[in-house]
Amino acid sequence: DLDFDGLFQANPGFVFGPTIGGFVTYNLNDKLAAQAELLFTTKGSSYELDYSYSESGISMAIDGSMDMKMNWLDIPILVVFNPNDKIKIFAGPYLELFLNGKVDYDYTVSFTYEGETFSESESDSEDIESDDITSPGFGLIVGGAFMLGNNLGVEARYALGLTSIDEEDSLKNSGIQVLVNYYLKK
Repeated sequence: DLDFDGLFQANPGFVFGPTIGGFVTYNLNDKLAAQAELLFTTKGSSYELDYSYSESGISMAIDGSMDMKMNWLDIPILVVFNPNDKIKIFAGPYLELFLNGKVDYDYTVSFTYEGETFSESESDSEDIESDDITSPGFGLIVGGAFMLGNNLGVEARYALGLTSIDEEDSLKNSGIQVLVNYYLKK
C-alpha cells in the first residue's frame, strides 16, 4: 500500500502495456548464450482511492482512481541456458531509462456538515516530468521461453526493479511480461 501523506491508503493494481524491441544472441557453447536486448516498455500502476472520515457531525469522503503509465527504454543483458532445442531459461540484470509518462486521475470529494452535503468531482491528466523520476534504474530479469517453431517462440519473464523510480515513496518498477519472439536467424 502507498500512503499519500497519511491521508488515505491506496491499493495498487496492474497496468497493461506493450513491450517492443529486439535482441542479439551470442552462443557461448551449445547450451549457454549471452543475449543483449533493447526494449521499449510501458510500465505503471493503477490505484483505487477510498477514504472516509466522520467526527462530531462532520463527514468527508474521497473516492477515485489514478492510472500512471510510463514509457521506458530497457536494456537487459541476459545469460541464456538452452537445455534442449525447445526450452530456454534466462536471467540477468537490466538498465532502465525513463522516456516519458502520464498520470490520469478521476476523483470525487464529498463533505457533509449539519446535514448538508457538498460534492465536487474532477478528472484530469498530467505529464510526468523527467525531473520527478529517478533514472537510470536497475533491476533483475528471470524467465523462460518455449520455441513454437523454427523461428517463433513465446516467453514469460519477471522483472524485479532494484532501484526506486522516485525519491519520496520508494516506488520500484516490477512486473510480469509475456512476449512473442521472432528469430531472424536460428
